[in-house]
Amino acid sequence: MEIHKPKRWHGLREFLKEYLIIVVGVLTALAAEQSVEALHERGLAREAADAIDAEMQDNVDRIAYRQAQRACVDRRLREITGLLADWGAGKTPPAGLSIGDPGDPPMVQQRWQANLNSGRFSQQSATEQGRQAAFYTQLAILQDMESREHYVWSELRTLELGPGVLKGDLRPNLVAALQAARTDASDISQLGQDMLAAARRAGHTPKAFAVTAIRGTTCGPLSPSAPGRP
Repeated sequence: MEIHKPKRWHGLREFLKEYLIIVVGVLTALAAEQSVEALHERGLAREAADAIDAEMQDNVDRIAYRQAQRACVDRRLREITGLLADWGAGKTPPAGLSIGDPGDPPMVQQRWQANLNSGRFSQQSATEQGRQAAFYTQLAILQDMESREHYVWSELRTLELGPGVLKGDLRPNLVAALQAARTDASDISQLGQDMLAAARRAGHTPKAFAVTAIRGTTCGPLSPSAPGRP
């Protein structure tokens, strides 16, 4: 194999010419690489935005489902009020009660968190950043409300223990739990309405949410002998 020795430069001009060619070639390669990387990142950012949009829609559907349960929740609270009033008059709540639960479907924010952790959130427009941040901030507040509500309703389900277990000294705590549940129901309803109104303005119309995994809600009968409610 014949090896050619590198040519000697003849003067400064030829040296600068060769040097310029090398520099331009390197810069061109770097620019092309950065362009490809930028296109790739923009593509990932668009995919993340689409995924978050779908996640937001899912949460909107869950919020709408809970809003639709408000009538059942209010009716059950009135029934519990009646039970506690009777108890105060000397009539212990009967056996066989099924107090139920508002049946809040859990909210989801895995895609939102992943987008924040990846740093792609900052690549979105200021308008989109603001919209997402506002939605998920309110969603976190709603989740806290629903977690507190779930705990309160677990206290109200003490009424299911029946007259053989229930003692008069339990009643004051249940009255306090009832008032807390009423406040939580009102706060959740108001925040949910605000979030749904904002979601509709952003193009997220609530859709039907599958609730096959949610059982024992307040829409069921209070006792086996009571008629079921839709």
